[in-house]
Amino acid sequence: MRVAGCRYLSVGYDSAMAGGGVWDRFGETVRRVVSAGVAVGGYFLTGVPWEGEAERKLKLRLAASLPFSWTTFQPYSAIPGSSGSEAASTGARLGGVED
Repeated sequence: MRVAGCRYLSVGYDSAMAGGGVWDRFGETVRRVVSAGVAVGGYFLTGVPWEGEAERKLKLRLAASLPFSWTTFQPYSAIPGSSGSEAASTGARLGGVED
């Protein structure tokens, strides 16, 4: 990637991606890109109403354990009429790690 001119890569992660080994694959991909000489920034969605405490802690551990050049935590904001907004108002979960 670096040879092709890529200097920076931004990657995002949210609770909808949890499970099925995605955490491990995400971490491995970040490590491989960094080892290729490309700076990686991590973007994480926080405060999702259906996200449990265990999932929040896992997300923080993941962010702290990876070789990001920068990390941003974006607060959740429901868009009216979206499935996320409906889930937030009913307390439903859209998937992810159970408490």
